Amino acid sequence: MFGELPKLLGKTFLIGYLLPAALTVLAIAAVLDFSELTTVYAAGYTLFGSADEKQLAFRLGLMLAITWVFGIVLLAINYNLIRLLEGYGAVNPARLWKAWSISIFRDLTKRHGEIEAKRVDGKVPAELQAEHGRLRLRLGNDFPERESLVLPTRFGNVVRAFERYPQLIYGIDAISAWPRLQALIPEGYMNLLDESKSQLDLWINLWFGSLLAAATALAMFAYSGECILILPATGALVVALLCAKVAQRAGAHWGVLVKGAFDLYRGELCKQLGFEMPRSIAVERSMWRVVSQAFLYRRGEYADSFTQYRPLKGHDE
Repeated sequence: MFGELPKLLGKTFLIGYLLPAALTVLAIAAVLDFSELTTVYAAGYTLFGSADEKQLAFRLGLMLAITWVFGIVLLAINYNLIRLLEGYGAVNPARLWKAWSISIFRDLTKRHGEIEAKRVDGKVPAELQAEHGRLRLRLGNDFPERESLVLPTRFGNVVRAFERYPQLIYGIDAISAWPRLQALIPEGYMNLLDESKSQLDLWINLWFGSLLAAATALAMFAYSGECILILPATGALVVALLCAKVAQRAGAHWGVLVKGAFDLYRGELCKQLGFEMPRSIAVERSMWRVVSQAFLYRRGEYADSFTQYRPLKGHDE
């Protein structure tokens, strides 16, 4: 939480958190208006239209403070919201869709295998090349490499696909290495990452806000029995689905930049760790696997292998 405080005055916070917080507050107010428990227009006039300058300034400040606090709450629970949309959690309703996601993965993998089996002299038949390319793109960017890693939601599989990229290509565990790599990324590239992440946060938080508005409408319906409340509940759920869809695309774009960060700056991480980047990619993978195991498990026996990757110059042999 404290590591995120500088963002409270930045564009990324305004776009990713404050804007969806304000829209969520307005949406819930509109839902309450449907239930006739309050009248948004009358309440707005009472708050702002009939107030003198001092009262107006105070009330506007109070509304901004409430929205700001809600934005900070969204910032604090950002990781949990992303995990929720990915499909993690024993009681997550999204787990009901896991069998469907696995079925799609199996179909794509099966069809890809059928086309691979038709190679002649190492080449895919011309009439199947377009389909083969689409399958490889989907399997490479929309799903992890193994069925056991498939998550219930499309968003979750997109995120897991780019999380697995450094592991598959370089042998780097992305989760443990990412905080260390972030410290070495140049400001210009980090700005690109932050802007892309703020777009993702915007749609994640709008998704969550829409679910809150839908839950409010359903709770008011259960309390009052007013059928009119089904309309805003349905509308909010539709908006939530649309936001989840857009979040999937925003996550894919952010993932491209995350993958690029490992491609471009892992050499600097290697240098800062006191290692010499191996010329052989196979040896590099071995190096990063050992380093990742040390990051993850905090065991000295993994660090014992570090010496072979350190340059002789300037070090004791």
